[in-house]
Amino acid sequence: MPNKNQSSLDVADGFRFEERIPEDPVPIKQHGIIEEPVSTINLKSQERSMTEVSIDSVVTLTSDFPKDKNKLQMISIPEEIKKTCVIDIPSLKNTTVPVEEEFLSLRAMCDYRPLYTINFWRQVCVEFLGSLLLQFFVGAAIVGTIVSGFPFPSLLIGFAHLPIIAVLIIAIGPISGGHINSLITLATMFTRLMSLPRGLIYIIAQLFGGIMGAFLLKTITSEKFTKQTKLGLCNFDTREISPIGAMIAEATFDFAIILMVFSVVFNPHCKKNFTLKEVAIIIGSAFGLLVWLSSNLNLGWAGASLNPVKCFAYSVVVSDFAHHWTFWVAPILASMLYGLIHNIISPFQNLF
Repeated sequence: MPNKNQSSLDVADGFRFEERIPEDPVPIKQHGIIEEPVSTINLKSQERSMTEVSIDSVVTLTSDFPKDKNKLQMISIPEEIKKTCVIDIPSLKNTTVPVEEEFLSLRAMCDYRPLYTINFWRQVCVEFLGSLLLQFFVGAAIVGTIVSGFPFPSLLIGFAHLPIIAVLIIAIGPISGGHINSLITLATMFTRLMSLPRGLIYIIAQLFGGIMGAFLLKTITSEKFTKQTKLGLCNFDTREISPIGAMIAEATFDFAIILMVFSVVFNPHCKKNFTLKEVAIIIGSAFGLLVWLSSNLNLGWAGASLNPVKCFAYSVVVSDFAHHWTFWVAPILASMLYGLIHNIISPFQNLF
């Protein structure tokens, strides 16, 4: 707990910023990370301009730091830092400017403190809504394409992913990070970039949101079309491809989309040169491309789902769980493999 000379403020992911008057000589060692008081930073020495930066990207606070949580999206940093800040963030090691690629410690991975904040549950609600809309519109695109008799259904379904995913990322990304997909959440946890409590609650919210979206689609779709299309249920014909083969294929495409998404989101070069809209379009295009490619590889395989929530939601609605385990084992394996690579190699650090 901060003393009378300190002020603390909780923000997303368990980050707590503690501001201390420089005259206080006693360093904080709550997590065994900050060994000495942190001195003032010369912002001009940083590679990128920090005149206006996101609160998630900088932890150097000033005397005019906004106390209102609603104003934490952007802050303006003056040329001279009037106060020295001591940072209480488990993921940092003797540094004052964290980056999103910084791995969380074991203690930070189990941090449940954000669960007590209103802002966290606001983010969870947004993930619920995003998953609901994603499954509704993707399912509607699948049903409409099949029913209309479009000559190239996989191409149209893949193309539909671009605007749907891009718009949702732009809309909710600044609030919750714009996961809306449990595959991305799993990968973020296995790369130690998100705490386990936050990730698990995100996935639960996405599951409930997906189920609600699938039920909403079923209520407005005729029974004939529901039986004909199964609302885009994830399935495969065991006469053409075995469950193990389908799982390996799913895991391969899951790993590919994780690599693409993380390459855009955490690559320093992309962060410097791409706006949120451009990143959203790139990610949406990547999903659409892989959906189209995977659906044309085997007549007995409907293609990669790239989202286990999609498979679960429509399995619940149409009551068909045949070989459903493959659509969960595959993304978990893909996330674990990418997490292992990311933790060992740290692919996007010091590349540019």
